[in-house]
Amino acid sequence: MIGYAKVQIAKSLIKKGHEVRVLTSDRYFPFHNYDQTVKSLLGKRQRKAGIQNEDGILVERKKTLLEFFSRVLYIGVQSTILQFNPDLVIVFGISSPSAIQVALHKNKHTFRLVFADSHLPSEFESGHLETKNIFYFVFRTFFSHVVENAGDKFIALQDDTKKIISSVYGISAKVEVVPNGTDLSVFRFSRQEREKIRKYQNISSDAFVIIYTGKLIKQKGLEILFRAFSKLCESHNNIFLLVVGSGSESYKAKLQNESINKNIVFVPSLPHTELYKYYSAADVAVWPLQESLAMNDAAACGLPFIANDEMGDKTRVSAHNALLYKKGDTADLSKKLVYLFKNKSERISMGRRGRNLMRDHLSWDKLVSEYIE
Repeated sequence: MIGYAKVQIAKSLIKKGHEVRVLTSDRYFPFHNYDQTVKSLLGKRQRKAGIQNEDGILVERKKTLLEFFSRVLYIGVQSTILQFNPDLVIVFGISSPSAIQVALHKNKHTFRLVFADSHLPSEFESGHLETKNIFYFVFRTFFSHVVENAGDKFIALQDDTKKIISSVYGISAKVEVVPNGTDLSVFRFSRQEREKIRKYQNISSDAFVIIYTGKLIKQKGLEILFRAFSKLCESHNNIFLLVVGSGSESYKAKLQNESINKNIVFVPSLPHTELYKYYSAADVAVWPLQESLAMNDAAACGLPFIANDEMGDKTRVSAHNALLYKKGDTADLSKKLVYLFKNKSERISMGRRGRNLMRDHLSWDKLVSEYIE
């Protein structure tokens, strides 16, 4: 429903004719403020244990024994591997209990083992830092060599993750970067949906529309976007801000107080496959702080976007298909928005370059082949 890498890779492998099974826990990821951000889309965090078909993927969910800061411990990894007898095992989360369990049993099997990770430096700047430091010290001391010796290949989903694999996890093996991608069969520009969404939201066909998609939480830096939008509206008319995602009513009210303009449209969280309609309706997308896979999806729809200049994954902006503003600087973000507002031909060209980048280098169909290779 959200479209993260694990699901997209599984689907792409299935599409290429491989037999795939996903082994995971009976709980969804503990997203910040879960009930108010993603529950309307995903339902309850607690899922039913057992084997079931989830959107075309055979998923085996194990009962959780222990959970600690977004990691879960469950048993049965060895028995599932024995029963399924795979040629390739891909483990997401190098420091996870599952990674340790697979590594401990690797010498009993003939499968090739790939460890993949997507942690970013920002994830080590909040939460229970002392507890995290203790956990990673224990992992480096007792388990990193076990994981390193068992792994045939280590993959980071972006450059900044390589540093974490080395310095935080204590893995000295060579790490390949295979970036996040997008599903081109889902994400594309639709003139029909553009007109339909604009009509439904009472937005004129000639209006300039800015879009943000994702969770409505402080960590995403939405206050910066709302202030920049307000500044833009002081000197320009017929501009709208589309905010697609869910959050607490108090936070939404706080965001609205940041802007003097009323042309702000809130849309509740949508399934991943429905977002192309809203990207098609927009002229530019903005993610002020945290990076998002939605950047690739928006680019696949021919939409230029703005991100901060400290973003880690530069691959997704390598075709001059996006602008980078000085992180946290409202005035600079507003300046970048004004540029795209005034230069229609350039933003169309940027959008075209973004679509080509996704097609040529960052489609999941292409990227999943690198996992096989």
